[in-house]
Amino acid sequence: MQRPVRFILIDDEVYSNKIGRAFIKKVYPEAEIKDFLSPLQALLYIDKEYKDSFVPTAILLDINMPELNGWQLLEKLQQMPLRVKECISVFMLSSSIDPGDKQRAKEHPLISDYIEKPLSRDILKRMFEE
Repeated sequence: MQRPVRFILIDDEVYSNKIGRAFIKKVYPEAEIKDFLSPLQALLYIDKEYKDSFVPTAILLDINMPELNGWQLLEKLQQMPLRVKECISVFMLSSSIDPGDKQRAKEHPLISDYIEKPLSRDILKRMFEE
């Protein structure tokens, strides 16, 4: 995948989003970063923002969250128009070590990779190596 212009962090843990934001800014200082504690707010943003624009975007998505878990959010993304799905790449970023989650992520058409927390500079660089 080409390096994204925008990153969207979706995690109900404040510190996970802060850590993600800090690493992204260090590795890609020009990147735009949006973070959401609420999966529902993230979906509203994506639906509104990507209707008429094409911005290469990486979504770093946690699995275990209230309101909607990561899998439920992916179901909602699947229902969005193709033009929305074409500009996003989803990376599961989770502390889950459940092999079932890893396998499910591997098989999901919207997921580019499964990454175990914590996020690091090296992981970010590997995600978008050219």
